[in-house]
Amino acid sequence: MRIRSSARLAAVALALCLVAAGTTGAVRAEPAAEPVKVDYEARPNFGRMVLTFPNLNLLPPHKVTSDSGVLVIQFDQPVALNAEAAVVRLANYVLIVRTDPDSLGVRMALARSVKINVMEAGPQLFVDFLPGTWKGEPPRLPDQVVADLAKKADEMAKVAAEAQRMIAETEKPIRLDVSAARAPTFSRLTFKWNVPFEVDFRRTDLGVDLKFNRVATPDIVAIRADPPPFVNDITAEQGEGGLVVHILADNVADVRAYKDGDSYVVDVRGPDNPAAMTPLDRALQAAVAPLPAVPPGAKQAVSAGGADASAHGEPPAAADAVAPTHDEAPA
Repeated sequence: MRIRSSARLAAVALALCLVAAGTTGAVRAEPAAEPVKVDYEARPNFGRMVLTFPNLNLLPPHKVTSDSGVLVIQFDQPVALNAEAAVVRLANYVLIVRTDPDSLGVRMALARSVKINVMEAGPQLFVDFLPGTWKGEPPRLPDQVVADLAKKADEMAKVAAEAQRMIAETEKPIRLDVSAARAPTFSRLTFKWNVPFEVDFRRTDLGVDLKFNRVATPDIVAIRADPPPFVNDITAEQGEGGLVVHILADNVADVRAYKDGDSYVVDVRGPDNPAAMTPLDRALQAAVAPLPAVPPGAKQAVSAGGADASAHGEPPAAADAVAPTHDEAPA
């Protein structure tokens, strides 16, 4: 049975006041107090106080001690903590509550033989008040809190894995493979990266400029030595923001480009020259479309017609066409 004598209450109150007074010192500017939400639960066989910091993901640095019937909760920063209601809501366990003058914590005088159990869960501090007759394991966290912690742990694990992946991407050597393919009606240049990339497409009087946001040194010697039809030359240089590729083509050539996964594809279609075509090429040209369809899922598709694009049945494009920043639907 708990004994609440006037002499004991007076002695405990005096001790709390003296301890709290000892924490005061010279007046100094303090940071804004961190808001704290306080909830109480009076269970049939124990009491619980829950401190929640709604603006934080984790509890601020703190220390909880219980000695000689006094519970002390201290933080390393000012907190807006008002636990005065514990005297009423947890009357069987808490006799007096005093908030430290510097707002760094709270002190509670406990009823005789009360035991304290403390648990942390993200931005919450669970303080259980157990009677002296308590036996067995202390109370556990609420099931919903445990589920929320597990969900948060999974989310943090995914974020950490993504961060690790990005670090690995930045640490591994960047490689760009450039290949050329020939077809009866067009030539294709494929730029395949081993890392995620972005690219800006620009049509010029001399052909096409591609500005990548990555730095690499592609091997284009073989393509330059034997460029595919409709492509006069290809050069690469390191620009201020990444690699710049110049594809030289006749201004009458039609150019189409799109991003497909880890590759950027540029198709160049030039004017027909029957005299330079073999009978097989002429047969294939008659049997197939001038350009194959853009693959499903491809992004940033852009088409820039040549100076005489009207001869191919297409409207002429400006000589300085730029790829749109949004993704276009595949043709």
